[in-house]
Amino acid sequence: MIEELAREKRNPTFFETTTGMAFKYFSDAGARFASIEVGLGGRLDSTNIIEPEVSVITSVGYEHADKLGCSLTSISYEKGGIIKPGRPVVLGGTGRLRSSTLSGAYRR
Repeated sequence: MIEELAREKRNPTFFETTTGMAFKYFSDAGARFASIEVGLGGRLDSTNIIEPEVSVITSVGYEHADKLGCSLTSISYEKGGIIKPGRPVVLGGTGRLRSSTLSGAYRR
């Protein structure tokens, strides 16, 4: 994977590299299931290439407002990017407004 990115002259971030290493480890170990935590946000996160059995969004807050947007609506939209068609979603403590935004992210 790293060699392929190098041929494309793309330097992966530390998080992208370690995520790829973890996915390879799980594959080599024959893991049937793994708990994968999104790094920053969700929609553009390097972990977002998998097809999850279930997605869980535990909270929506301002912890990464400098990267995800300055409102809970924009942060919710980014976090909602992990929602996949036909897959269950568990939401915890997100509030009504943000839940509707998460739903909008799913329909994108």
